[in-house]
Amino acid sequence: MEQLVVKNFNKIEIVVFIVLVLIGAWLRVALQHIPNFAPIAAAALFAGYFFRRWTMAACVPLLTMAISDTFIGGYHLGLMAIVYGMLALPVAGGWVLRRFFVLSGRTTQSTALSILGLLGCTVVASVTFFVVTNFGHWLFCNMYPHTAAGLLECYIRAILFFRYTLVGDILFGFTLFGMHTLLSTTLVTQRRMAT
Repeated sequence: MEQLVVKNFNKIEIVVFIVLVLIGAWLRVALQHIPNFAPIAAAALFAGYFFRRWTMAACVPLLTMAISDTFIGGYHLGLMAIVYGMLALPVAGGWVLRRFFVLSGRTTQSTALSILGLLGCTVVASVTFFVVTNFGHWLFCNMYPHTAAGLLECYIRAILFFRYTLVGDILFGFTLFGMHTLLSTTLVTQRRMAT
């Protein structure tokens, strides 16, 4: 019986992996006219929460970016490496959510705590992405002088894009986790009614 449950979960993981990657890549391409508004970090956060193996979870944002970049186009390889890495980092936040928060909370208090945990992990991922990728942009691109004033100017000009990052990460994150919680609750209810 236990082997059957593990096999079924492995199949579910494969389906969820494919859906996350394909829908994530499609949305990134479809929404490319809105700067930095993409589901990649949210998918990475969810993948870290959902998948048992961190390697599988980390492949979600990396593969999603690789597929969508074939349609959107590439940029400086050093900056691409930083962007890909920063979009895989929220996988660790998903592990934190799984370890310390119950996202399908049974009480109002645990639900509120879970929502705050999700919001906190999302904001940390967005801010970290902003700080590190804009530093990478300043470092690898010749758009700003390589001085402290140039770095400051890079961050100030990037604030406009940060709002899209933050809104997208929160919107897509709460959508993914909300759908998961709703589906999990529905399945548990149906199992109880069947027994």
